[in-house]
Amino acid sequence: GKRARAGALVNLPDHEVRGSRTPLHLATINGSVAICQMLLRRGADHRALDECGVNPLHTACANGHYRVVELLLAHADADASEKSGLYPTVAWKKMYVNQPNAHNGDTPLHVACRSGYSYAATALLKYVKAKVSFPSKVSADSVDAFIHAKNRDGRTAKDLAIFNRLQDAEIALSNLERTLVRMRTGKRREVEKGWSTMIDPNPPNKHSFSLG
Repeated sequence: GKRARAGALVNLPDHEVRGSRTPLHLATINGSVAICQMLLRRGADHRALDECGVNPLHTACANGHYRVVELLLAHADADASEKSGLYPTVAWKKMYVNQPNAHNGDTPLHVACRSGYSYAATALLKYVKAKVSFPSKVSADSVDAFIHAKNRDGRTAKDLAIFNRLQDAEIALSNLERTLVRMRTGKRREVEKGWSTMIDPNPPNKHSFSLG
């Protein structure tokens, strides 16, 4: 029907554009929340891959668009075909928020730290915070899989944050590692304190940091 045809068109990659990206890829690069919303309503595939195996969440993180990152994660949660909620470590590795690209194995968190956008990293961390409950071994394993995921070079997101001198992302990830230790020891109050010192409550849509 018309809806199926519209869905096919909205996911049609543009082979004239480098990487054969879909309209949603291009909208996430530009950072337009309204256009992303319109495309998603019309059936755009949030997991669509370009020729480098990069999905729209990766491109949103690469360009520091905090609100677009939030939108994509919320859309994934509402998608019946997506796994949502709390899952063991193996399943967590396959979740949208932690999906590696096919190019170099970077997860969205790697991409945000590689590109120099702390606020994109913050959006991912806020999502993870909302997903897990404390104290719980499954929660701890899931957070561990998220922050310690390694790309094909064997680097974690924190490694990239340090390399790129992304100081606030490095601090946030260091705090999260300490929070992970508290999670494993069941210290709920200390865990909640660790989260509260890690998350910027209201960052702008896009921001990069240049340390002198």
